[in-house]
Amino acid sequence: MNGLSGMREENERLEGEVSRLRTELSQAAAGDGGGEKVNELLGEREAIQAKVEAMLDALAEIDPEIAAAVAG
Repeated sequence: MNGLSGMREENERLEGEVSRLRTELSQAAAGDGGGEKVNELLGEREAIQAKVEAMLDALAEIDPEIAAAVAG
């Protein structure tokens, strides 16, 4: 990953993955026996959320202005 542009690309990729997982989650919830799939998707969601939080932490270390914006 190369600086801020690399993090943006990674963020876009993760957002796409979250969107895909939401779609799969909706489909699984609508179908029979979707509980197992829902649990799998929720686990993936948590992993993605952890990656996004790690990216934000890395950004905060790189640029204090970003840290202030993320903090509120």
